[in-house]
Amino acid sequence: MKDLDNVIKYWRENLGDSSDLGQGESLFFPLLLSHALKSKKILEIGIGKGRMYKILRENGVDAEFHGIDITDNVMRIGNNVNNNHSNPVCLIGDTRNLPYDDDSFDLVYSLGVVEHFPETALAILEHARVVKKGGHVLVTTPHLSIMTPLKYIAYLRDDRRS
Repeated sequence: MKDLDNVIKYWRENLGDSSDLGQGESLFFPLLLSHALKSKKILEIGIGKGRMYKILRENGVDAEFHGIDITDNVMRIGNNVNNNHSNPVCLIGDTRNLPYDDDSFDLVYSLGVVEHFPETALAILEHARVVKKGGHVLVTTPHLSIMTPLKYIAYLRDDRRS
């Protein structure tokens, strides 16, 4: 499997603290929210600092949350979430080898995660493995726009500097 050191470094340093839906997220958010509201146990793959977890909580989701991320950003979630719910149970780990039992979650989602390595199919199979029969998996990847090549060039430039 591809070494993810450069991806880990990038997201550790560049993950923002916004609690707003990003460009394009408003398109899939109603679907995510509708499934989350019906779920008892949810896994976010690539949870970062808990931004989407916070947005879902603010929209009435009262499920048991779990999160996994390849960076230590997950350790900051307790400091970023201010509500009456317990914080998600978070682990540092890799989506290509999830440390959860089969059929563990009602909803599993990842937002802009699986495109960061060549084993995308393996990651999606892991999403499917840990979701319960009759549960839901939601996977998003960035859309292609005029900004996509510019963002990729900036990413390559920053990666070469390190």
